Amino acid sequence: MLDETQDQSVFCFTCKKHFPHGTETCPDDGGKLYPPQVCKIVGTIFAERYEILEPVGDGGMSVVYKARHIHMQRIVAIKLLHERIATDEKALMRFKREAQATGNLSHQNIISVFDFGVTKDHQAFFVMDFLDGDPLDVVIRRDRSVPPARAVKIFKQICDGLEHAHKKGVVHRDLKPSNIILVKQDDGTEVVKIVDFGIAKMVAVDTATKQQLTQTGQVVGSPLYLSPEQCEGISMDDRSDIYSLGCLMFETLAGVPPFMGDSVISTMVKHMNDQAPLFAELVPNARIPQPIEYVVRKCLEKKAGDRYQTVGELRQSLLDAAAASSLEGYRTGGVMEVPKKQAGLASTWDQLVASVPGLKPAQKAGPSWALIVGLAVPAVILFASLAVSLLWFGPEDDRGTIWDKTVWQFMMGSAERTAARGDYAQALAEIGKCEALATTFGDGHARLLKTLKLKSQVLGSASMFEEQEKVNGAIVRAQLLQIMADVNDTRALLRRLAEATTSPVSLERGRLEVEANSGKILLSSRRLYSRGLFDEDEVFLRQALDTYQKLGLQQSQTVASLKTQLADCLIKQQALGSVRPLLAAALEIRRSAPDQNAKTVKRQVVESLLRLGQFDRDQSDFKESKSELEEALALVRKDFAGNRELMKECLQSYADLLRQLGDVQSSKKLLEQASKLKPAPLGAGDDPTE
Repeated sequence: MLDETQDQSVFCFTCKKHFPHGTETCPDDGGKLYPPQVCKIVGTIFAERYEILEPVGDGGMSVVYKARHIHMQRIVAIKLLHERIATDEKALMRFKREAQATGNLSHQNIISVFDFGVTKDHQAFFVMDFLDGDPLDVVIRRDRSVPPARAVKIFKQICDGLEHAHKKGVVHRDLKPSNIILVKQDDGTEVVKIVDFGIAKMVAVDTATKQQLTQTGQVVGSPLYLSPEQCEGISMDDRSDIYSLGCLMFETLAGVPPFMGDSVISTMVKHMNDQAPLFAELVPNARIPQPIEYVVRKCLEKKAGDRYQTVGELRQSLLDAAAASSLEGYRTGGVMEVPKKQAGLASTWDQLVASVPGLKPAQKAGPSWALIVGLAVPAVILFASLAVSLLWFGPEDDRGTIWDKTVWQFMMGSAERTAARGDYAQALAEIGKCEALATTFGDGHARLLKTLKLKSQVLGSASMFEEQEKVNGAIVRAQLLQIMADVNDTRALLRRLAEATTSPVSLERGRLEVEANSGKILLSSRRLYSRGLFDEDEVFLRQALDTYQKLGLQQSQTVASLKTQLADCLIKQQALGSVRPLLAAALEIRRSAPDQNAKTVKRQVVESLLRLGQFDRDQSDFKESKSELEEALALVRKDFAGNRELMKECLQSYADLLRQLGDVQSSKKLLEQASKLKPAPLGAGDDPTE
C-alpha cells in the first residue's frame, strides 16, 4: 500500500519511487509518473473479477488501467472515474454516455467496450479492449511526420470507423492524434483504433440530457482540432468530425497542426478565420502529393457546406488522390484495389474550386424562374449540344469536334468487326477513311497510332507483308512524333514554372506543380533516351535541372533521378568528364533524404552506389569502385535479401571488379552465388516489403 502522506508527489510504477509534483518523467528509467492515488489499487481485485496490473493512462476525468480477468485470463483495459469527481453528477453522466456511445459501436477500427458497471463503493467503470500500440501523436513526435503512403492507409481506416459511428448516430467531437491508436498485427500490417468517445454526441440522446451535459455555447473538444462551429458553440453534425479529421491529417503529414495560436482563444480565432498554410511552406522536402493536399484543404473549409458532406465521400476522394499520386499500395493490382470513383468529375471540380481563393460556385436561380427554366432548358440543351458537337474543337490537348471524334470511333468499330469476319478488303477501305480523319485531330497522334496499328494487323492477317512493313514504318514515325509532342509540352511546362518565381506565393505554387509533374518529366527523358535521341535528351534534362534550381529544389529526390539520367545520356555520347560528378551528386541527395529508414529511400541509395561503383570500375578507378560496390552489396544483404534482381546485379558487379583486381577465386564465389538466384516467375515480386 502506498503512503497516503505522499499524495502531493508523483509516483513511478516501474521503480516504485516518489518524485516532486510537476516532474514529468522518471529521472531514473524515463517511465511515466502518476499521482500515488492512481497506483494504490494496483495488485488488487477490482469489481470481483479484474486484477489491476498497472496504470496506462491518466486524464483530467479518468484513469485507465491494464487488468486481467481472473476467470478468463483475458487482458483488458479498465477506465475509472477519478475519485475526486466520482460524485459529480454531470461527470458521471458523461462517463456513462461514453460507455454507451462506444458500446453501441462494433467495428474493427473502433475500440470495443464490453462491460460497464458501478462497484459497491459507487466507483463507475467500463471495460475495453487493451490496445498494445502507439498513439498517433507519439508517432508524429517521434518521426516528425508520417510518409504519405502510410498516412493514407491510416486515414482510410479512420474514415471506415467514423463512417460506422456516424451511421449509428454518433459524432465523436474530439478527434485528435492522441485518440488514434496504431496497433501492429502479427503479419506486420497496422490497424487503427479510434478511442475516447468521452464527449461524443449521440443524435438519439433526448434534449434534456443534452442540455445537462453540454449547455448552449459551451465549447467541447481539444482546441487544436476544433471545427469553426465548435469554436462558436453552435450546432454540430458529422461534418464537424470531418474538419477535425482534416486537422489530424494535416498534422500527420506536416508534423505540426494547421492552426496554433499563442493561447486557446487565439487558436480558436484562427480556426474561424485563417486559411491553413501550404505543406510546402512547412515541410518543403516532404513531397506531399498535391491531390492529397487538395483533400486535406477541402476538409478544412470554414463552412460545413463546403467540406465533404460524408466520411464516405472523403474516403473515396482520399483513395482517388492516392491513386492519382501513385502512392505505394494504391495502384490497381497493388496491395489495395481502389474502388471505382463515385464523385467523378464533380469531386475533382470541387477540389479545384476549393483550392482557388475567391472562386465561388454559381448561384442557382430563384423559385420564381422555375417554370421558365423548366420549359427553356430542354431546347437550350439540344441547341447547345448540336453546336458543341459540330463547332467546338475540343480542349487544347485533343483538338477536333465531338462529331468527328464520334464518327472516327464508330468507323473504327465497324472496321474491327469487318476484319473479324475475314473481309479484309472492306476492312482496309474503312480503315483508310479512319486514317484520313485521324490526321485532322490534335491529340498527339493517339488516334492515328491506333488506326495504323489496326491497319498493320489487318494487312498481316491478309498476308500483305510488304504493305504491312510500310505501315509499321509509319507507326514508328508517328510514335516519334507523339514522343516529341509530349516532350515539347513538358518543356513548355518547365519554362512556365521556371518563370514562376516572382513572389513567395507563385514560388510555392511552382514547387508544388513541378513535383506533381515529376513523373511526367522523368518519363519524357526516358522516352527520348529509349529512342536514341541523346542530344535532345541532354538539352531536356539540363532544362529540367535548371527549373528545379530556380525553384530552390536542388535537394529534391527528383533532381537525383534527373542527374542520374543525364549521366547515362552523357555516357552514350562519350562525354565522360561530367559523369562522375553527376552520379556522386545524385548519391549525396539520396543520402540526405529525410526518411533514411524508408524502404524506397534505402533502395535508391543502393542503386546510386551501384551506378557510381560500376562507372568507377569501368574507368579503372578501382579504389573508389571497391568502396562503393562493397557498401552497395552490404546494404542489399541487410535490407533487400529477398530482391533477387538487385542482389544478382550487386554480386555480378562486385565479382567483375574482383576479377579485374586479380582476385579470381573470390570473383568465382560471388558469381556462383549470383547464378543460384533464379529469376522470379513472371508477374511475381521479388520483395513484398518494397
